[in-house]
Amino acid sequence: MMSLTRKMLPIGVENFEKLRRNDMYYVDKTEIIADLLRNHGDANLFTRPRRFGKTLTMDTLKTFFEIEQDASLFEGLAISRHSDICEKHQNKYPVVFISLKGAAGFTYENAYSMIKQLIAEEYQRHSYLANSTVLDLVEKDQFNRIRSMSLNEGDLENSLRTLTRLLCKHHNQEVQTIYMYGMACYKKRCKIVKA
Repeated sequence: MMSLTRKMLPIGVENFEKLRRNDMYYVDKTEIIADLLRNHGDANLFTRPRRFGKTLTMDTLKTFFEIEQDASLFEGLAISRHSDICEKHQNKYPVVFISLKGAAGFTYENAYSMIKQLIAEEYQRHSYLANSTVLDLVEKDQFNRIRSMSLNEGDLENSLRTLTRLLCKHHNQEVQTIYMYGMACYKKRCKIVKA
């Protein structure tokens, strides 16, 4: 008698690598990578209803573009049929990846603190910049100040631009930025928006 093994359902899984390594069910949406590269704008907006895979799609983009990610995760998927795109773009870029979906607070101060933490975590993901031989001492100091959350409001306002600039300088190449917004801030008041 033949035994059928069922794959796990990826309920709540927002990490592309985890989904692929654990052989979970996956609706292949990687063709979007080819579409983005062929028909891209300066900024691309993905709008989908809640629980429609926005975070997983963004994480898939990060995994595809980011240096030192495992290219084998894309084997057998739609994007793998685009060898020209894979050769030119797969795992070739430093990536800044921020998801603000969890940065909702009941007060401005709570939301501000959560955003500060998320940005510090993204800086920590690029901790090798602290030892870069390409960055000068002022840039390293600024990097370490933001990474350690010893930043002022001006540092926070420019933190993503700063990280992108430092990555660009260190790697001497273009940087991919992937932001996912789950809330909108207006001046010093936050309006919480459910994504």
